[in-house]
Amino acid sequence: MCLTCVAQYVNEGGAGWPEITPLMQETQRLIGELRVIPYCGTGGPLHVTTDDTNVDDDNIASCWNGLESWADEWADEQTPEERDKMLRVCGAICWGLSWMTPAERAVAVELDAFQPGGGTFRYPPLGLTKGLERSDL
Repeated sequence: MCLTCVAQYVNEGGAGWPEITPLMQETQRLIGELRVIPYCGTGGPLHVTTDDTNVDDDNIASCWNGLESWADEWADEQTPEERDKMLRVCGAICWGLSWMTPAERAVAVELDAFQPGGGTFRYPPLGLTKGLERSDL
């Protein structure tokens, strides 16, 4: 995923880069927690949102509405405990994202890219809206 999608959401809103809130940080922490659950390394049922940065209301609602069927599809691959944890974590991620603006959502799901190696938070310059890759940070 490149950060161009994030910049597009930020530019569409016209307000510039959002302030990082505790809710955005907690959402990113939960995304990290989701990725260590078996068969969720690329976001599992939330892949379209957490890894592809499709953070519009319709995409989040689609992920939310599809959680149970996705979990049922992978029932043979996960233990009941893993399935329950996945559903709880995904629900919390969707809930958190539902309280954010599209720009905040885009930044929240890619927040780890703005803090390379857990270091200091920094945004790329606002003018960079094309071809900005994680490796550029």
